[in-house]
Amino acid sequence: MALLGVGNRIILCTALSTTAGWINRLAVPLVVYNISRSPIATSLAFAAAHLPPITVGLLSGAIVDRHSATRLIFAATSLSFLAIMAISWLVTQPHLYVLLFIFLFINSSLSSVQLPATHVVVVEKFAPEQRLRINSHLGMVDQLSSVMAPLATGAAVLLIPAQWLFYLSACAYLAASMAVLRIHSRERREFRRVAIHQDIARGFRTIKKDRQILACTVLFMFSNFASTLVQSTFVPLTHNRFGASATAVSVLFATAGLFGIAGHFLARKLVVRSKTAAVVLALTAISGALTTLMAANLGIVAFGFFWGVCSLLGCINVTLLSTYRQCVVPPHLVGRSVSAARFATYLPIPVAAILSGFAFDRLGGDLLLLASGTARLLGVVAILVGTFSFSRRTRGAVHPEKLEAA
Repeated sequence: MALLGVGNRIILCTALSTTAGWINRLAVPLVVYNISRSPIATSLAFAAAHLPPITVGLLSGAIVDRHSATRLIFAATSLSFLAIMAISWLVTQPHLYVLLFIFLFINSSLSSVQLPATHVVVVEKFAPEQRLRINSHLGMVDQLSSVMAPLATGAAVLLIPAQWLFYLSACAYLAASMAVLRIHSRERREFRRVAIHQDIARGFRTIKKDRQILACTVLFMFSNFASTLVQSTFVPLTHNRFGASATAVSVLFATAGLFGIAGHFLARKLVVRSKTAAVVLALTAISGALTTLMAANLGIVAFGFFWGVCSLLGCINVTLLSTYRQCVVPPHLVGRSVSAARFATYLPIPVAAILSGFAFDRLGGDLLLLASGTARLLGVVAILVGTFSFSRRTRGAVHPEKLEAA
């Protein structure tokens, strides 16, 4: 491990932990749906795994900015190993559903610490001109995991008990913790005198201060709500619409992952720092239109293709925003900025996950897809209306510096 550079070890850690996450993302809904046959129970499991970014995850940025980022990554991945080992036993105990949801929440809470910590390591270890490349690589290994893990999971469910899938996930988390050993990161003791709530407030101010970050954050809020409507009910949706088996569902996940890899690769070719929000706006509009078309009477191949293109466009947006934020936000505020943005963008996810189960049960998959596409387009309209309103309010106004000079 000492032979690997810092960048390669961070990429390896990300690859292993995201592989574990993708195994869980597919294995949990499969297990819950196979036991309960309930879209509502499946969507509630999805919601439990996505609550931490809007609860304990809000504290993670302040924690990361106060302590060594690499030590926090090591602690988070090590504890995830223990949490998944507990889940591997709980999935064999249907009467302990409540504990299963609790440990899903704990594991996701640990991931909420790892994400801002990884951003901080990128800022500390890489120059601004290198960050787009490293973010692209991190995104590609994430999407590569989203291809390989679902394919392996889809094949594995035919051969081994579901419980063993979680053993594989736990081992991946353990290996990820080993990957970041001996990477040194700064301890910021000078910030520990500030109250936690003040740290959290500073994270939100970094979003409000930059209009491009603010616009992208709003767009991601609508996009996450839209994608969750589909993702949280994806297993029952594809099963009812196409009669898709567990293997077919894993192939659809893998297809989206392949498109995502292409998206992160294409993002490396875009130098749009001054126009990041405009690019994110345009790609979100295209994704909204494609999601609406998915409600049509498509075959499973066309459905998977459109979903893959939406994944491609979304991955471009993620890489561009991450790089822009790392370049304009002061280094000592990066962790708090990431956590505040994640809170805002993940806030709609558990809401959409809970609503989607009931909506799917009452209205069906076609209307759910129409609602998903409409949500993305509403986000685009909100930004356009907000930008137009801001322009009208500031048109003709005297700049404060000119006013002071006069």
